[in-house]
Amino acid sequence: MPKALRIGVLAAVIAVIAVIGFGSYVAITGQGESSADRTLPRLVVLPFENLGAADNEYFAAGITDEVTARLAGLNGLIVIARQSAMQYKGSDKTPQEIGGELDAQYLLEATVSWQRGADGSSRVRIRPQLIRASDAGHVWADVYDEDMTEVFAVQTAIANRVVDALGVALLAPEEQSLAARPTDNLEAYDLFLRANGVWSDLFTRRGGEIALPLLERAVELDPDFALAHASIGETHRQMYHYFFDRTEARLGRAKESIDRAIAIDPTLVEARLALANYYYSRFDYDRALAELEPIRQAHPNHSEILLMRASVLRRRGNVEESIADYEAGVRVNPRSASLALNLALSYMLVREYAAAARELDRAISLSPEVARQYKYKLQLSLQWRGDTAAARETMAQVERLGFLTAPDVVPAAMFVYWLGGRFDDAISLLDRLPRDFASDIQYWYLPKELLYAETLHRMGRTEAARAHFESASVALEALVRSDTTEARYARSLGIAYARLGRREEAIRMARLGVDLLPVEREALRGVYGVEDLAAVYTIVGEHGAAIDRLEYLLSIPSMMSVPLLRIDPRWDALRDQPRFQRMVEGSDDG
Repeated sequence: MPKALRIGVLAAVIAVIAVIGFGSYVAITGQGESSADRTLPRLVVLPFENLGAADNEYFAAGITDEVTARLAGLNGLIVIARQSAMQYKGSDKTPQEIGGELDAQYLLEATVSWQRGADGSSRVRIRPQLIRASDAGHVWADVYDEDMTEVFAVQTAIANRVVDALGVALLAPEEQSLAARPTDNLEAYDLFLRANGVWSDLFTRRGGEIALPLLERAVELDPDFALAHASIGETHRQMYHYFFDRTEARLGRAKESIDRAIAIDPTLVEARLALANYYYSRFDYDRALAELEPIRQAHPNHSEILLMRASVLRRRGNVEESIADYEAGVRVNPRSASLALNLALSYMLVREYAAAARELDRAISLSPEVARQYKYKLQLSLQWRGDTAAARETMAQVERLGFLTAPDVVPAAMFVYWLGGRFDDAISLLDRLPRDFASDIQYWYLPKELLYAETLHRMGRTEAARAHFESASVALEALVRSDTTEARYARSLGIAYARLGRREEAIRMARLGVDLLPVEREALRGVYGVEDLAAVYTIVGEHGAAIDRLEYLLSIPSMMSVPLLRIDPRWDALRDQPRFQRMVEGSDDG
């Protein structure tokens, strides 16, 4: 789709979505802050404007982040998360409008100019001002024009001016935190800011490969730069977690750098959070929670801690508890589409579909360009009411937006095509996909050959389907041999074997997929293995065993629902079974 046309379509999408203002959102959902939170001032640090050279943009962004981090660590103040604040970069909205959208009483904004002279001099000029959202009145404004060596003192001074103006009482550790100097080496600090800017703008494998050498050089210049060590560790960890480089060596480098950061500064929140993230990626959720608890107690309104804890709880199967943390996260990060989407996902898992629909619409209104949100919208219409008409409407939207080939969207789109008998469209979609389109998806691995085979099978083209199932099984066997710990490969191989009539091998592979990633270990991803095992049992004629697994999925948080069971052709062979009939005759979920 041409860029201009896509922008027009996105604008149309936004126009038809009911955007829920934050105040209305709180009223509708019944969410609210604790009585203690309601007494705390709410501040947003808007992106500082760069008045220097264009290539100094990262520096202004870095100063914004550093001031935000200092203020966000205070218990007597609620600071709106960076992710929400960044949406107002260059905005012409009034303070009243911004305050209303973020439920913020005060706005901190500033201009930043980094001036470097031919004689090697380096000065930073920052003009901050604190503004009341209610009437756009200035609480204070100031000018700091200092040698670059005083950049940390300026950050501290700005934070202290905010604290004094808002009457925030500081504990002794908080005073020390506000005055902290992360490094005495300004070149190392510059490299740190550059790396964070790259990783923020280019969150891909390539972004990590650019950012990491900058961070490594920073710690060469200052081996005691704890914040940079923590950033190295977290960058390696994200490279692993998001499948940019799924190797033990990558995760090992993450742990080494995180441990180094903690050895230098055991109180550094970023390092402790990185360690919790490390255990999260290791599936060691108890250790992750143990690391999170002390920093959560010290910083109860820290958006990243809230988000991390919610994600850990959901993976442990404590979905209701995760919802409470995601909702708390919304209060400090109300313009985050990612947070809204995660909250919607948790609601879907516990079958609170009306709430999930509200959050999905909010996520799409905030970031209509994010493809995977439409995947969940497709799923929701089918899980909630088995509403194929609504699914077709969303599919039409997905097609207009050009999101059909987004890897996250493909399985849901194929399913809708299969339900509607649009097999030619399914084949056409597969023809447009790269061979390895599914390699980075953590929930499933569905190679093109397997999807071709399933499509041909549903078309009744048995011989052609068998050839593709054979081809898929050969490729999957090689993957299973290459990585004996990856549940996704084993599960898909089980499906291929089942379609080929290799009954015992199919069951063995599907069970292996469950054993490698059981629900007890990983609730969010583990349920997909149980669902695939149920599908294999159905295909090979073990109908009782299949129904056992489906009943189990309905009894726990999962994406399985009664309305979905009624329409999903995978379970057609079970429809004459009395147990299955009783299951689908039950009341609808949500």
